[in-house]
Amino acid sequence: MREAVRKKYPELLVRLAHTCRKLGLSVGTSEIVEAEKLLEVYTALKGGRIRPSEAREVVKAVFVKRSHEERVFEEAWSRVASSNEVFRELLDRVEEHLRTLRVGFGERIYSRRMLVSGADKATRERRRHAYRELKKMGIIVRRGGREAVLPRHIAMKRIAEISRKAHTASEALSRHWLATLEEGRGGIDPEMLRDADIPEQTLERLDADRLAELGMRAWRVGNKRLAYRAARRIASLVSSGVEPRNAEAVLELFQLTGVGDLHTYLRLARADPAMVSKVAKTLGPEVLATHLTSMDRESIERILPKLARILGPEETIRLVSTLPLETLEKLPRSAFKNTGRANEAFILAARHISKAQSLALRYLETMNEAYLNYAIHEHAKARELLDRLDPHSISPQLRPLYSHVKSLSETLPTSAGPPKELMAKLAPRIARMDLHQAFRILSSLYSSPNPEVRREAYRLAQKIWHARSTLLKSMVLRKWQKTSMRGRVELRETVYRVVRMQQDPLVYRKRRRSPGIVLAVDRSGSMVPYATWAVLTAFAFSRNVKRLVLFGEDVEVIEVARGTRRLVEVLLSARFGGYTNISAAMLEATQGLPPATLVLISDLKQTVQAESPVSVAECLVKSRWRIVVVAPPNRDLVVEEALRERGVRVEIVKTPWETGRRLARYLW
Repeated sequence: MREAVRKKYPELLVRLAHTCRKLGLSVGTSEIVEAEKLLEVYTALKGGRIRPSEAREVVKAVFVKRSHEERVFEEAWSRVASSNEVFRELLDRVEEHLRTLRVGFGERIYSRRMLVSGADKATRERRRHAYRELKKMGIIVRRGGREAVLPRHIAMKRIAEISRKAHTASEALSRHWLATLEEGRGGIDPEMLRDADIPEQTLERLDADRLAELGMRAWRVGNKRLAYRAARRIASLVSSGVEPRNAEAVLELFQLTGVGDLHTYLRLARADPAMVSKVAKTLGPEVLATHLTSMDRESIERILPKLARILGPEETIRLVSTLPLETLEKLPRSAFKNTGRANEAFILAARHISKAQSLALRYLETMNEAYLNYAIHEHAKARELLDRLDPHSISPQLRPLYSHVKSLSETLPTSAGPPKELMAKLAPRIARMDLHQAFRILSSLYSSPNPEVRREAYRLAQKIWHARSTLLKSMVLRKWQKTSMRGRVELRETVYRVVRMQQDPLVYRKRRRSPGIVLAVDRSGSMVPYATWAVLTAFAFSRNVKRLVLFGEDVEVIEVARGTRRLVEVLLSARFGGYTNISAAMLEATQGLPPATLVLISDLKQTVQAESPVSVAECLVKSRWRIVVVAPPNRDLVVEEALRERGVRVEIVKTPWETGRRLARYLW
């Protein structure tokens, strides 16, 4: 009897003591031993069997020493007791399923078909269900090329692991199934997906690659409904900016289900340039080439080399005529060999000019004369080709680009000269560039060792900023608001009321007070593709920023004075890279300030082991802070959902111009 009791209670007491310690009740090893001995004696006096309530009172007499510890003990006991009940219920289910399949613990399964066979349809369905449930729980596993049921002691450990921290058997099974799907624990057996109906909440927690694997396996076993649901979920993720790692599997699932659209296919081509040929085969090379020009420069540079190899001569000429000149240096020469001699010579000259311009900018950034000499060499090769070329012999589609290349060839240097003179030649071209590209170039030039180049870069940045500030502020701030108090007359509204003969037609206006916001900009490595729009957003809010925080792994807090001089200088010298510590940035940004509006520009990817940004945001919201997150499409979806649940506004922007429009209603 004593040996039997010894086997029954130690595990329960150890788990109970561990739970008590977690809840703050100190339980020593000696007390566990004492409680075990008392249970042995009490069980022997009761004839070998006692009720759970009696066991609880015996253990309570040893573990609880003060009155306030009773509540902690009761909580620990309820947790351990509920897990034991779940364990017993799951064990009963497993034994019932094994009886249905006519096998026992530790037996090998020689034929799955024979295992699930039966005399009638109901018996076969019942056995298939039992088989799938045991596969989901991991009681039936594949060993040595054949399936087998786990031995009883290993199966009980598996059931104990599944039942841990669960209050019901259904909750334990759903958690285990979710962990299997998310982590691929033991792989996903296709038989488990034959009739599976996975909840939508579970699918929302899976990433695109896991969903693609799930959808493909479900399609192979005939569960097309699950495959369609997985494909639709992937399409929504890809449309929002998520780039799957296994784009080939995603593309195959889209082709099978027919779920993908033009936008999702273009996203897949950007995520994996090796997929360009397959995407072009699905959409057509002409369609892909037409929509390539609407992408950002980084996407064009990634897709262009692969796409150019599968285009015909006419499509290549049409594509070159619409692409930015700066991207042509990524165009392989083999792509335009068959476009005609004159067209080939011109595209080659455009490549040399594009390369010469980037090398000249690189020289100004580093003051390394090797870049300047290389730029002069590339420029000379381009001039030689252009001088021999008859403009009327090239394709009419390329003639607008010819004028652009010709003017640029007259601007670039033909010999070494002062950096200030080269900067003066390139400044008008930088000012006419796309705002995104212009600020990226100026930010790199601002790190040049030459003080003249730095001054010119700073002056040009201010010039570009003042030229665009009116448009940016008009999207963000509303300067005037209507009022009944005397002041300046709101002419449009007053005329409107007079024409309609309304009572009290005079309407006045007053200057709206700009709200002060705290701005936190993510400069970590994961934000490199969005570095420029983050800087532009900071420029847009420069005059009503109380505090600017630039953060990566470290946090830099900048008190912004009136005017833009200090802010422009800081943002031009900012370097993007490293890890991300969002929590520290939010705490530093709000420290010492009364509750206001915190605008966080980040992709929500915390890469530093620290307090969760979700918990920090929750504390700030409770302290009456208003938090607005401006995130790019490729953000952390789990953190975004958690922030939304805690009252944080999350705005997704695809362009820098959209940032101002989205934030306007939060900044009035």
